[in-house]
Amino acid sequence: MAGHSLIPYLTGKEDVKKDTLFFEWGGNRAVRADHWKILSLKSSKDWKLFNISIDRGETKNVASVYPEIVNKLSQSYTQWAKSHQVSNTDSLLIASPNGKSMIRFQESIIKTLDE
Repeated sequence: MAGHSLIPYLTGKEDVKKDTLFFEWGGNRAVRADHWKILSLKSSKDWKLFNISIDRGETKNVASVYPEIVNKLSQSYTQWAKSHQVSNTDSLLIASPNGKSMIRFQESIIKTLDE
């Protein structure tokens, strides 16, 4: 299984490396590279872009200002997802014991971000 343990970073034994991090959960996708983070929630195919060095709360979407960064990071996500056989996990979420509450939680986050 590809990946690295975060324990040394969380316990302060190692400095956080500047590797590109990829995320997928319940159809929500994200990539973090250097001080940039792109995010796409499952209800949207569009990517949001945040400069997390100055906007840690991810409140200002700057995707329209830096489309080249969005394109680069979204292409790297697509490549990563293919190489790691990432698939839509909605069916697993729905079947889980807390699936309905998790879906409501996701929907509330999406609604908040879209406001």
